[in-house]
Amino acid sequence: MTEPIDVDLHTSSGCIYVGRAYVSARRGVTSTNFTYDASFLALPESYAIDPALPVLRGAHSIKGLPGSFADASPDRWGRHIVAKRMQAEARQQGKNPGTLTDRDFLLGVSDLTRQGALRFRVGDGPHLSDGTDVPKLVQLPELRRAAQEVEADPGNLGALKRLLAAGTGSLGGARPKASVQDGARLAIAKFSHQGDLWKVIAWEAASLEMARRAGIDTPDHHLEHLNSSDPVLVLDRFDRVEQQRIGYVSAMTMLQEQDGARGDYLDLLDVIDENSEDATADREELFRRIVFNIVVNNTDDHLRNHGFLRHRAGWRLSPAFDVNPNPDVDGEHATSIDGATKRDDAMKALLTVAEYFVESGKRDEILSAVFESVMGWRDVARACRIPAAEIELFSPVFGTMPRT
Repeated sequence: MTEPIDVDLHTSSGCIYVGRAYVSARRGVTSTNFTYDASFLALPESYAIDPALPVLRGAHSIKGLPGSFADASPDRWGRHIVAKRMQAEARQQGKNPGTLTDRDFLLGVSDLTRQGALRFRVGDGPHLSDGTDVPKLVQLPELRRAAQEVEADPGNLGALKRLLAAGTGSLGGARPKASVQDGARLAIAKFSHQGDLWKVIAWEAASLEMARRAGIDTPDHHLEHLNSSDPVLVLDRFDRVEQQRIGYVSAMTMLQEQDGARGDYLDLLDVIDENSEDATADREELFRRIVFNIVVNNTDDHLRNHGFLRHRAGWRLSPAFDVNPNPDVDGEHATSIDGATKRDDAMKALLTVAEYFVESGKRDEILSAVFESVMGWRDVARACRIPAAEIELFSPVFGTMPRT
């Protein structure tokens, strides 16, 4: 039987013991048995750390990891880094690396840079994984080289160790990235991928700037140009306020879905109504984001690309992230709106159900604000050093508004 994992919750007053989890894997299938500690249940401020784990006495048994544990684990890029390092070290020692489990990934990444406020330890040991030293922003070129070396040679142990030592494995998403210290703030540095067909990083920066102009809550960010063709997007971590960790769960966790599930924005609206500390404000913010996603053709709007932060009396939408325009105007959104996934169809469907989100006067105000925010898209793109040819590539998206 595997050792139990003790789960703590980082709060403004320190770490609170939440409960104990037994995570096991049989024939490649993970299961979790979790029990809240009585001391946590007795706290007035206690809350369910996962929708599948209501704050009740007794054991909760679920298939897989709880969604909140998965949100605190690495996604594709981080899992790739952790797996390749463990495999390379095993080969060096003449051992069989074996098959890594969800438990291995959960405990194998940096505690310092782990997403959200949950922390994990085994026995009387430290919060896992310890020993991370987050590099400063001036070390971006070195981190970029390490990421490129791993892309070119996935078994490059030296590069893997440099990235993991920087807390890279704890970060979600598929894109190469690293944790950095930007002044006193913890930040994420997102790098280009060798398979990019256009300047994805620069376009994400441009989209975030237009989203900010549209009144959407976005993380503080800026572009670092290591050379003329290799921008790096540096984003402040919105689940950190100085040394304070803020609870975070993805929309996928809130909806108790699994990777690959195609969600619908109306389901997210239900999540807001049931869990938000300020449902009126979050409904309006979600409506604004959906309009913007449709206008800029951000089709990669899957459930892991929406999240919630814990506040005193409930959850609130996190700042928008992973906003990436797609030049293919015939592409389908990963998250539908009342079943519609194509650009024009999604806008028509959204306007049909707009009353569920906002009052009619507010609807028109938000539409105008979003449309106006993208009017200067060419200037924003040029400010992000996007080449003229690529600007024309995206002209069918930004140059034509979806039919309403």
